[in-house]
Order: sequence, then structure tokens, then C-alpha cells
Amino acid sequence: MRVLDSLQLTANHSVATPADWTHGEDVIVVPAISTEDAIQKFPKGVKW
Repeated sequence: MRVLDSLQLTANHSVATPADWTHGEDVIVVPAISTEDAIQKFPKGVKW
């Protein structure tokens, strides 16, 4: 189930998940998205 959640997040939200990721944990914004776009796309904030 975790694999399906990860694939759906990647396809729908342009994020990647670490190998040991579980639902509700932080994800990684894919490098193809610029910092400015990431800030706009994720209004709740991004961590550096």
C-alpha cells in the first residue's frame, strides 16, 4: 500500500518519497521544480 501511495504522490504532486517513507511523513520536492514554484505550489511551507 505504501508503494501505491508514494506513486500517487509523485504523479499528482511532483514530490518524491524516501525509501522508508510512511503516510504523513515529510516528502521531497522533485528537483525539476524551482524554489519559487515550490513555495507557490506548497503554501503550507517547505523545509530547507
